[in-house]
Amino acid sequence: MSGTPPGKKPQPYNHPKRWYDNDPNMQRGVNTLLAMPVAIQMIMAEVLVVISDTLFQTESLMKNLKSLGPAKILALHKAKNKRRDYDKIPIVHKAMTYLSILPSEGLREMGKTLVEMQVTIHDYITACQESGRPVTPEEMRTILMSYAQGGKSASTDYIEAVRQGAPLPKTTGGKPQAPIAEPVDIKNAAAEKEQESVDSDEGGMRIRLDSLD
Repeated sequence: MSGTPPGKKPQPYNHPKRWYDNDPNMQRGVNTLLAMPVAIQMIMAEVLVVISDTLFQTESLMKNLKSLGPAKILALHKAKNKRRDYDKIPIVHKAMTYLSILPSEGLREMGKTLVEMQVTIHDYITACQESGRPVTPEEMRTILMSYAQGGKSASTDYIEAVRQGAPLPKTTGGKPQAPIAEPVDIKNAAAEKEQESVDSDEGGMRIRLDSLD
């Protein structure tokens, strides 16, 4: 017969930490990402792959597993089972795998980057709302790729063009440069999926994103 001995309180079960729980920005960023419509998850994942490989050569790290250490190698083998929801989407699975193998410093830097990317999406949706412009996955991808190539200032120029109702500038081309990961207020970074909508924090106004899912 099993159970808690008489007079002894049951001990709470401590869930093992996930790899992204080790950094507050990364934890918030991943949770927010996975709550977004699938189309936005895929766009963000594509850009995350580009940025992480540019900054930390994650593709090369994946080819040299011995350098990662036994704990991360074991985690990669477990990931191959694809039991998590995001593992069912190949590009999101790839992005999460790339982020999970980063050292602590890289995880912190990419956590800030991920949150800033989500702020960029929020700003783009707000700009579309102000200008009466439809939100499109093509423009969202272009703006996030501009962030990957030139940092926050580059994506800000694109968003301003959206706000003014102007055509988006042409991308710079070439190999993406490391983005400028500036500190951001993560309170304004969360984008919640509710009835396939993304809510703007300003004025409680809402943009429908059904077409992106």
